[in-house]
Amino acid sequence: LAVFDGHSPAGQTGGAEEAELAAAHFGGLLQGKAIMALLAGDASADPGAPSAQLGTAITSFFVDYQREREAAYDEHIRVPLLAEKARLEAEINDTVQLELPLEGGTTATAVLSTPDYTLCAFVGDSEAIIARFSDDGVATAVPLTPRRHQPSDEAEAARVQQQRGTVLSGGVLYVSGAQGGLRVTRSLGDCAFHGIGILSAEPEIHVLPRTPADAFLIIGSDGLWEGVCFDRAIEVASCSLRGCGKGGLKAALVEARQALFLEASERQSHVDDVVVVIAVLNAEHPFYRSSTSTTASTSTTASTSTTAS
Repeated sequence: LAVFDGHSPAGQTGGAEEAELAAAHFGGLLQGKAIMALLAGDASADPGAPSAQLGTAITSFFVDYQREREAAYDEHIRVPLLAEKARLEAEINDTVQLELPLEGGTTATAVLSTPDYTLCAFVGDSEAIIARFSDDGVATAVPLTPRRHQPSDEAEAARVQQQRGTVLSGGVLYVSGAQGGLRVTRSLGDCAFHGIGILSAEPEIHVLPRTPADAFLIIGSDGLWEGVCFDRAIEVASCSLRGCGKGGLKAALVEARQALFLEASERQSHVDDVVVVIAVLNAEHPFYRSSTSTTASTSTTASTSTTAS
């Protein structure tokens, strides 16, 4: 499961295009022979964690995709612009200032759940949580994304500043030689910034062992989490999912997603798109039991389509 939240300068569609391209690319993540082989024969010494090779393969999947996007940007934008700059400078015998255009980019938060662990690989500020319930029914939000890749994060700010990026007090990242600014420090796309070496496409990977107490997970764009805290998101989703029974899971998931969408829309301080994915981790959890038992087969995921701001 994954969420891709695109961003681009106002009035442009580059963010939507980058999100769609990334979604199509990541659709092949689990279809790749290398990833499948690692999943099938994970030789990790710890059954509750993936092998180091799997983490390396996933990181390469992100980074290699970014290289493809930068190669396309260089061919169609960077190289022609630099050639035109050189031509003009030779013609006027003076220096021409050039800032490379920011075409758009996207966050990427991908979650892989196996019987032993749940793995999250992410760049940007789309976040994911697991709803874990105690024996007495008390829910705890367990983050799969321990932090947001934003200039406001101390470690991320230090990294980009070391690479000569500029972080303003408003939490916006600027780069000399590129147009505009960004509120993320890791992303896919955004080739004007990546090409200078400021942004990173290397994902942060976080792994949690699976437990029977894990009822469901939520992945959301920043449009959800800006106004809805983790605990509140679980509370809202639980109102639809609790006691729905196996036969009612599909409808309950759709209802829960819509409830989160409305909650986020009402709480936003500014207009932003909201992307929400909810997936069941343990359909046998007592949380889902209804007074009338059913064995109907049902889908256990609800999501919006990929969208971009």
